[in-house]
Amino acid sequence: MKKISAPGRNRIWNLDESFWTGGAALHFTPDGAARCWICRNPPAPALLVFPDKKQAEAFCSDWEVLFPGEAVSLLHEIPLTPRGVRDKAMPVQRGETLARWRAEGGILAASSGALLGPAGRGGGEIRIAAGGEYSREQLLDWLVHAGYERSDIVWAPGQFIFRGYILDVFDPAYAHPLRFEFFDETVESVRSFSPRTQTSVGLLDEVAVHSLSDSKDQTFFDLYPEDAVSVHFDPVRASASADSYAMLWRDVLGEEAGLNPLPEWDDVILKLASRPRLRITPSASFSKKGVSVEDIAPFRGNMEKFRYACSLWQDEGYSVFLATANPRILAFGEEAHVLPAGGPLSAGFIDADARVAYISDLELAGISERPSGGDIMSAPPGEWGERLSEGQLMIHEDYGLCVFRGSEEVVAGGEAVDSLILEFAGGGRLFVPVLMLHKLTP
Repeated sequence: MKKISAPGRNRIWNLDESFWTGGAALHFTPDGAARCWICRNPPAPALLVFPDKKQAEAFCSDWEVLFPGEAVSLLHEIPLTPRGVRDKAMPVQRGETLARWRAEGGILAASSGALLGPAGRGGGEIRIAAGGEYSREQLLDWLVHAGYERSDIVWAPGQFIFRGYILDVFDPAYAHPLRFEFFDETVESVRSFSPRTQTSVGLLDEVAVHSLSDSKDQTFFDLYPEDAVSVHFDPVRASASADSYAMLWRDVLGEEAGLNPLPEWDDVILKLASRPRLRITPSASFSKKGVSVEDIAPFRGNMEKFRYACSLWQDEGYSVFLATANPRILAFGEEAHVLPAGGPLSAGFIDADARVAYISDLELAGISERPSGGDIMSAPPGEWGERLSEGQLMIHEDYGLCVFRGSEEVVAGGEAVDSLILEFAGGGRLFVPVLMLHKLTP
């Protein structure tokens, strides 16, 4: 067995090999980006198991901010809807994600539910090269018979659209969808593009588009690297989430569940336990060791408290980073001589040994914003936008019942501040800065 070791302080990979072979529990309380901080530079392919998909997705977003350019993969859950569990593209996407991880190494983040769902590999293929001549009608016919679905816009695996002289296809074998630009019957260019922005991210010479109808079934362990290690965050909650996922899977499929059974979670854990693994739990009971990385106490919009804390840390030799996309908060950080982290994180943390502190929107304003593009504070955060509508009742911590009336930029003390508008009985209005959102409850 390859010895578990990697450079850097407070890395779980530096623990004695007996921790891994014994599946020891490590006491570690922070959530969010602190998990990325202790998991960097794995010496072997590393599977990180989280209790739910939201935590797995947050890990990947945080990783891209903390360590830009360093690869991390996400194993998607199969959506628990009748359409989702019958979708042919999702198992292929999962299988290809596992195959790339096995070949390239690095970190794979997954929820417990993601480890239970089926996987597959693309079947027959058709190769398309830039400069080659192809019948567009025949290509479209092949895509339909290969299991692809026509869509208005390509954003999910298994979709395609042909408009004018551009054909977009999302082959699950690739991390990004493909765009073929035609001139008559000639493919002028082949590009990959971002499904979120629909803009090009790479130019390709030739690709193989895989059939979904002829996909080959695989299991998670068929594609699991021989030298992989696993890290299990909050394994008690992960087990409960796995049971819930399996129960919902059976409810959605009904009588078909017997033909498409999921593996037992205990069997998955036993197989992973035969390889080096580590459990990370917020409980100190039965933990063999703790890690000194800690949460940062909330500032609750008090920028003077924020400046004072930064000054103390800097006097003690800390490098202090501000993880936000809000230009006004970044301006506060410049005044306090704090370094920008490159984007928002789900939560901040402090590492006393490495003398590093990361401060996020969560500590500053009581909200958590992952990268979303644009100015995230120009309006109420997305997570509020999904829950709030004008006219909705809310509770203000200090003033009680009110009605949400939208948002507006308010000039206070010579500065423009993004604020929520609250209306109280009698028509009185209160403008609440975004930094004080922690005082509001829908």
